[in-house]
Amino acid sequence: MSVEIVRYRAPHARVAVAYSTKDRTEQTRLTVAPLLGAPDIDLYWFDGSATDSGQQLPFELCPLQHQSTDLGSAFTAICEIHLGVVGGPDCAILYALQTLRPRLYDLVILIENDVLLSDGWHAAMRSAIKHAEAAGFRVGAATVRLFAQRVLSFNDDYCLMLNSGAGCIALRPEAIDILLAHYRTLDAQEFFRQVRWLTGIDASATMDIRATQLLCVDFIFDLILYLHGYVVAAPPTTFAHTIDERALAAWPVRTPDDHLPMVRARITRPEQIRTVPYRFFRFQQSPRSDRLLIGCHQLQIGVNSLDAAAPVRAEGTWRRTWRQFLGPFGLLGAGEISVQACGSTTGLLLLSGDTPSRIFLSGSDGSRSPEYVLGPSMTIDFPLWEAADTRTQARSLHVASGEICLVGLTVSAAVLSHYARSHPSIDHLPP
Repeated sequence: MSVEIVRYRAPHARVAVAYSTKDRTEQTRLTVAPLLGAPDIDLYWFDGSATDSGQQLPFELCPLQHQSTDLGSAFTAICEIHLGVVGGPDCAILYALQTLRPRLYDLVILIENDVLLSDGWHAAMRSAIKHAEAAGFRVGAATVRLFAQRVLSFNDDYCLMLNSGAGCIALRPEAIDILLAHYRTLDAQEFFRQVRWLTGIDASATMDIRATQLLCVDFIFDLILYLHGYVVAAPPTTFAHTIDERALAAWPVRTPDDHLPMVRARITRPEQIRTVPYRFFRFQQSPRSDRLLIGCHQLQIGVNSLDAAAPVRAEGTWRRTWRQFLGPFGLLGAGEISVQACGSTTGLLLLSGDTPSRIFLSGSDGSRSPEYVLGPSMTIDFPLWEAADTRTQARSLHVASGEICLVGLTVSAAVLSHYARSHPSIDHLPP
């Protein structure tokens, strides 16, 4: 990702807003307006626009002559504009959090350009945090956007959230660290299972999600914070609105009466939520096997690299791709993927393209498998070794025709540390 940074003024607030946008200029004009003149935030604009009008919009709304090292007469909340933040929403979120975390803000608030904030949103957020902390909860994050189906507990002065989404969420520094370390997708079955374990509550009774459904990354945000002993707080009613709420399978909480009866005072004390020291939360289970998935952003992989020590290497024409509901990042292309043996059952989670592709395996001992044909839009956990069959020290997957997407390596828990990176990143995946 080649990003150009335009600086307007020095930071002065304790709260940063990471506003992300891609084109949709009329919508952006509307949703950024409450932020541009806010005196109590530092605004960082992360733009992935592909059109000239989208790329020029921030400078139209805030001309460059407003650049200043102090507040001055031409005050703008904008500190920086980051242009060229492309590759999908998850790339933008990772880039924004990794950019702002070292700057030690009290809160970093993710806002997407389809979310319109209402007057009083900042005070309402602060009040919700205060009330939740007064009740004894450790607040790691907060939101002011409430959908009835995504509230865990309505407690008069504040709510606890079940799923806030990445479109509007404020994160404390420790929460950012947790999310960055556990940035991955999941499925509804895992989501419901963990919520039930944490709280005893059957979230499937209030959320219109199938148990077999694959979920995007932001479904793990609230869940992973609860699993680490933090809650996500919100005011009793919404102070943010998604522009096209008709497209959502949930309804906004505009008055206290909009809360579902079963969420009223469901969780009122910290001891009703339990945590668990489970070191595998960084990795989801493969949807096609009982192995754990090390996604490409979590994998020690060298792509057309001279690093012979990398346990996984990819040679050929590979480029990073965004898979909203699986990964969420992968490598798309053709060529060869080599994996060093580590004495464990191992596989590659692959997605085929829109047309059939042919693949085969070769071993460092000169062996070669028959060719396998993958039909269009298939998901397969392709086995490399069984646990007792690791005499061949390396195996390589070859794409004989077509393209495939490598989602990641699937392994047993015992060898996670051999293949996984210490911190997720997309910098090693070519755009």
